[in-house]
Amino acid sequence: MDERSAIPRWKIEPSRKVFDFQLGEFWQYKDLLLQFVRRDFLASYKQTILGPAWLVLQPLLTAAMYIVIFSRVARISTDELPPVLFYLLGIILWNYFSECLAACAGIFKDYTEIFNKVYFPRLIVPFSSLFSFLIRFGIQFLLFMVVYLVYLFAGASIHITWNVLLLPAALIMAGMFGMGIGLLIASASTKYRDLYNLVGFGLRLYMFATPVFYPISIIPDEYKFIIWLNPLTACIETFRIGLLGSGYFEWSFFLISALTVLIIWILGVIAYNRAEQNVVDVI
Repeated sequence: MDERSAIPRWKIEPSRKVFDFQLGEFWQYKDLLLQFVRRDFLASYKQTILGPAWLVLQPLLTAAMYIVIFSRVARISTDELPPVLFYLLGIILWNYFSECLAACAGIFKDYTEIFNKVYFPRLIVPFSSLFSFLIRFGIQFLLFMVVYLVYLFAGASIHITWNVLLLPAALIMAGMFGMGIGLLIASASTKYRDLYNLVGFGLRLYMFATPVFYPISIIPDEYKFIIWLNPLTACIETFRIGLLGSGYFEWSFFLISALTVLIIWILGVIAYNRAEQNVVDVI
């Protein structure tokens, strides 16, 4: 008998603990992760007229609408920044967060049949959504930089500050925050099936508590703490002050927001690990 054939290739173990994030298995399933990322990105634009052009048109059209409604009609300040840059930066960050949240919230609705048929680390699915939407963010961010350079060479009063070094951290925070909340919703939706239907409505309300189309400076001092309770505020303001030179940044708020995001992400992963073990029997 070949000694190599006696070496076990699979190990059957009891159900894992909720704190087992399976991160060590990610490398073994890296090809599957890449396939999920590729599929998610390409499937979004199949059988569409404009295809990936929507990645550019969507933020541009949204920014144009914001300029008309909030800048021209409502006359909401943009802290003397070019409105198109102010709104565009907020829009692409909000898109990344909201898309991550919505995708993760619908995991059990979209992947139940796959979970029932084959084993793989289940955390690959939400992480693939994060990476897929990160590609979209990268394309939209390149669009922003093109517009940014046009305004810079035109003499607009914008400049880069040292906060630009924190942009990767702020971007990771936005993605993890969306993933954490999405996984909490997905886990709860295995018991309360109509909860997922509230995601779109909840995101629309939550956007008003996030400085996407208004600056922190217009908020009365007695209410600013409410806006800063929102971890996404620190992400957006860090991008604005880092790239545009105008915004609000304090280390205490940034670190508190980062800690809040980490706690929500851990709670989301724990809830997801517990729910996915029984999801096939529930849904």
